[in-house]
Parts: sequence; structure tokens; C-alpha cells
Amino acid sequence: MVEVNVGFRQAEDIVHFVETVQQFPCHADLVSGNRAVDAKSLMGAFAISQASDLRLVIYENSQKVINEMLSGLQDFTAKGKKKSCVPFA
Repeated sequence: MVEVNVGFRQAEDIVHFVETVQQFPCHADLVSGNRAVDAKSLMGAFAISQASDLRLVIYENSQKVINEMLSGLQDFTAKGKKKSCVPFA
């Protein structure tokens, strides 16, 4: 699981973000506080997009897939804010 801060400047950014995330087979959520929406859901992304502490959480084991996804989303991520998480066993 990887978590990165994200942000959007305009509505077109959200559309492009969701289209990019949809290209990958892994599950991803947009999270703010105790709210979470599917990052592949355009309506969900619009609903949560104005949150000040918005994060993308990617649930994927393949570092290659994660790197490809983050590369495609670099316009929306806060550079240098990548945080890897290891789930509790």
C-alpha cells in the first residue's frame, strides 16, 4: 500500500485523474479524514476533491504498477510526499 498527497486545481484535473487511475488494475481510494471514495469513481472524486488533506491510497503489491501509476499522476501529487505503508499482519 502506498499513500500520496493529491490536489486538483480545476474540474478537468479531476476527470483526467480518474481516467488515468482507471487504466490500472489495482484498487485505489481518495481519502480525507475518515471519508474515503473509490479513486476510479468520477462522482466520488468530485465529491471529495475540495478536501484540504486529500490523499491517494494505492492498494498494490507490484512496485512497477505503483511507479507507472504515480508517473501518470505526477501533475496531481505533491512531489516528495510518497509514503509507503505496510499493512498489519
